[in-house]
Amino acid sequence: MTRYMIDTDTPYAAGLPPDMLATYADLVKTNVVLTQLEAKHGIVVLIDRGHGDPLGKASVIDVERGARGVSDVRPWYNHQHAAGVRYLTVYANRTTMPQIDAAGWTGYRWYATLDGTAHIPGRPAGFAPAAIQCFTEAMLGYHADGSLVFEDNWHPAPPPSGAWVKPASALADQLAQTLRNHL
Repeated sequence: MTRYMIDTDTPYAAGLPPDMLATYADLVKTNVVLTQLEAKHGIVVLIDRGHGDPLGKASVIDVERGARGVSDVRPWYNHQHAAGVRYLTVYANRTTMPQIDAAGWTGYRWYATLDGTAHIPGRPAGFAPAAIQCFTEAMLGYHADGSLVFEDNWHPAPPPSGAWVKPASALADQLAQTLRNHL
């Protein structure tokens, strides 16, 4: 299932969609703040851009000019992996990602395209990368960039809960059976 994620340096702004949020680890200084963001957005992905990671929970390293470099990836991975951080990911653009690959990276990839395209040449459609940032602030109409998340196992969504789940599942099953009967 393809999910939608925004990333922004203003994670507390009003009106941001609640699906999935990525923001910089240095902006989330306490577990209280992280819990508040998770309550609003469900899944919060923290990005290490080289300005600190106060909670030690960043699962994404930002490899681009003004952030981290390719040579930072292996030491960062070793540190975060030893700390038990899951879903370790390299965020980079199409020009930089081949350098990441050449350095031996085998983990998750989050590509930045920011041109509306959601396919990376040389990667089979429907397979890796975990996410592609393809929507700009101008395209979205609010201060964030938008990504499509293709990998279900990357920061997976919690299973739905609540009283509505059982009747909704039954209704979905009924609709699926009706469609099968008409095909």
